Amino acid sequence: MNTENKSKAYLQSPRVIKRNLKGINGSRFFNIPGVIYPESVLKVKPGYNPQTGEPYREKPSWGISSAEAGAILHCTASAARIGLLKHKVRFHVVRTAAGPLQKYWSRTQVEKLAASRLPIAAEAEQGYISMGDAAEKLGVTRTSLQRYCERGLLHPLKRRVNTRCGLRTSFFFSEAEVQRLCSARQQWQTGGSPMQPLEDFMEKSQQEG
Repeated sequence: MNTENKSKAYLQSPRVIKRNLKGINGSRFFNIPGVIYPESVLKVKPGYNPQTGEPYREKPSWGISSAEAGAILHCTASAARIGLLKHKVRFHVVRTAAGPLQKYWSRTQVEKLAASRLPIAAEAEQGYISMGDAAEKLGVTRTSLQRYCERGLLHPLKRRVNTRCGLRTSFFFSEAEVQRLCSARQQWQTGGSPMQPLEDFMEKSQQEG
């Protein structure tokens, strides 16, 4: 609490604030005209009951547990909690009958977040090959493949793939595009100018084709 002689930062013209102010952990503050309490004191922790500053006693009708959210997002409950907090998904903190606290998340927001993520692919789609196969066919490294993508020579398809370490983002390449670049690479090796970089030759061949 601040008074006029202690801090002028929180004091403004005299005014009456609500009688039943509640702060962190349900602390009560007196109604003193002319005194304004800092937001850091009045603000209740996210997810807690703003009336009491304590955890809720009942699960909200719109809420799902972290385990249920993880099943929707295809990840563990721990990873779901981290991701949902990062995306500021609405939640309530509930004290269970056993005593420990548990977070319940908005099902609507969790499903919306899941829909915005990349699709999960068990294997490469028809007509597409993995990044490793594309690099092997072209006889280049993955770094060169990334450079081809930056120059517009290849247009990768991004998908999430389930691995031993969880879901990982992977790139798949059109087999037809890779074959065209293979042909252009062979032409450059047989009749290309040594002064002309391979990427420029391939880009020119693609435009002509």
